[in-house]
Amino acid sequence: MEKPGMDRRVSRFGSRLLTLWSILRLLSAGHLQAQTIAIEMTPEQPKLETPWIITFMVDHPAPAEVVIRYPPLPASLLLESIRTGARLVESSRWTAVEFWFIPQRPGPVHLRPFEVITPGKRFVTEGISGYIEGTLTEYRPYFSWGAVPPSLAVGEAQELTLRLVNWDPRKPLPGPELLRMDAPEQAILEEAPLSESHREQGIVLRLTIIPLDGQTFALPPATIRHEGLTLEVPEIAIPLKKKKKSIEEKSPEEKIWEEKPPIPPLPETAVQVFPLFRADYEKTLETIRRLWNEGCIPEALAEIRRNERDSLWGHYLVPLRREAERRLGFDAVQDERRRPLFIAIFLGTIVLLLVSLLYTARKKSVTSRFSWGYTSIAVVLAATAGVFGFKAVKPLEGPVTLRTADAYRVPDENSGITARFKGGQSVIIRSASESWAYIETFDGRFGWVLRDKIIVY
Repeated sequence: MEKPGMDRRVSRFGSRLLTLWSILRLLSAGHLQAQTIAIEMTPEQPKLETPWIITFMVDHPAPAEVVIRYPPLPASLLLESIRTGARLVESSRWTAVEFWFIPQRPGPVHLRPFEVITPGKRFVTEGISGYIEGTLTEYRPYFSWGAVPPSLAVGEAQELTLRLVNWDPRKPLPGPELLRMDAPEQAILEEAPLSESHREQGIVLRLTIIPLDGQTFALPPATIRHEGLTLEVPEIAIPLKKKKKSIEEKSPEEKIWEEKPPIPPLPETAVQVFPLFRADYEKTLETIRRLWNEGCIPEALAEIRRNERDSLWGHYLVPLRREAERRLGFDAVQDERRRPLFIAIFLGTIVLLLVSLLYTARKKSVTSRFSWGYTSIAVVLAATAGVFGFKAVKPLEGPVTLRTADAYRVPDENSGITARFKGGQSVIIRSASESWAYIETFDGRFGWVLRDKIIVY
């Protein structure tokens, strides 16, 4: 007769084996990712001519990295907008992607699977089905421009579509001849043909626009009369941003500014370095020469200033840095402020080690000597790690070096330029955001620059 304990062990082993098999099956089918995605519908029962919002909650903290590809839509649904933002779910930051639909016809509706893409992951949802409630007894049609971009570059082509929403399907849609529009000044306006698929979606006009100049592309409102109804076409106003000029289109002043200037030779140094620091000084000088000769002027000057500030022998680099900045044409600069804290750590370390050695030398026990020696080393390492850890977590502020950059009046590349800086210019950061930093120079120039133009040393 078998023992009861043996039965329990076999049962537990079989249970674990079944669980492992289930997990492997889910992994192979890609279903484990479903735990990181939730789908919400508001309202749960869609109604005719009432916004139906389908929200995809994705367990990913960065909304800009979440992409959701939607399938071809049925004629009974009009996609009004897609809105993406962040939400807190049980103290965790998730991404919420909202699809705003306007049901056009009553009856059953089915959406094919959506594809959700995040860095390193891809997931296909199940289809979404529902029933649109309502009757077609009353129609309140109106025109709506679809997918209007928030801004447009001068010379950039963009397609615009005009939809007729809530139109009685028993009546014919207005033809493009009723919707002809005059091109605004300094813009090209071309009409594109309509397919049967476009007409099924309620699209009555397709336009290709190309703004040539100005600050705003605008189409005025229009009044259309069709099938006994008077309908208003809403106006459009799209801000324009200047397109980057080609080399041939740029003025001589712009060409001079953007051309890469010849690299002046790095000044020679003839300083007598204290023998204790000579090896580190020569190694750093070799790194600076390599960066300079490769054309990495901002990086070379940042290396000089970092060692000038933090190294015990940093004052030997001051004449080299001053002459290099003079050759580059930088006048509004200042010397780096020395960091006595690091010097104090170095001197304190030496003093602590000497005291430890003298104290342990007087101990008769070898164990006591080792104990005090290890304690001293641990104290020195902890102090050094604390200082460097404080340096690592402090916010972006203080002096930095810039790459070639434009400074703007506000943190927006479409705003006015307040100053232009050549690569290697030393500036002071007054405040910073996720993508921008507000900087000032010692001669009073200021503005917002992109964070990727900053070299922190």
